[in-house]
Amino acid sequence: MTNVTILEQREKHYGPIGPNIERIAALWSAYLGTTIRPHDVGWMMTLVKCSRSRVDPNHLDNYEDARGYVTIAERMRNREYMNEIEERRKASFDDM
Repeated sequence: MTNVTILEQREKHYGPIGPNIERIAALWSAYLGTTIRPHDVGWMMTLVKCSRSRVDPNHLDNYEDARGYVTIAERMRNREYMNEIEERRKASFDDM
């Protein structure tokens, strides 16, 4: 199964990925008392799957999910990066 297929399946069940991952980041941040970025959520969920695969390396779902979470980490980083660029652009116009 491809990363896109995995993400499409999850999206049908859980809703759009971006808001879901951002909500998880906000909840984890509040619980831990430190900033967790959406990008971090993708990597930390990948680590959960790595840990589970140590217990049962033959459970293929862990590998599929891990690939999906790495893709989510990448997408969230791209989204954060684009937001940073937009904020800098707006700040430069405010300074004019």
